[in-house]
Amino acid sequence: MNTSSSTGAPCTGREPNHADRHWLALACEPAALCPPSETAFSVGAVIVAADGTELAPARAIPTTTPSRASSPSSPPRTPG
Repeated sequence: MNTSSSTGAPCTGREPNHADRHWLALACEPAALCPPSETAFSVGAVIVAADGTELAPARAIPTTTPSRASSPSSPPRTPG
C-alpha cells in the first residue's frame, strides 16, 4: 500500500489531472483480471484520501451472485 502522497491529490480541479489518471488506472488493473460475465460488471477499487494517500489498495470486487443490475428490485439501467 502506498502511504505517501507522492502521486498527488485526486480531484483538485475541474479537469482530470495526473493523479486522477493514476488512481483510475490503478483501480482498473484488478478489474481487468475479473473473469468475463454476462450478469456482473468487472469492478476494481482503490481508496484514496484527499491528500493523495492510499488508504486501501486496489483490488477486484468478487462476485458470487448475480449483480444488482440484473436484480428485479433494481431499476433498469439506461445508457448514458
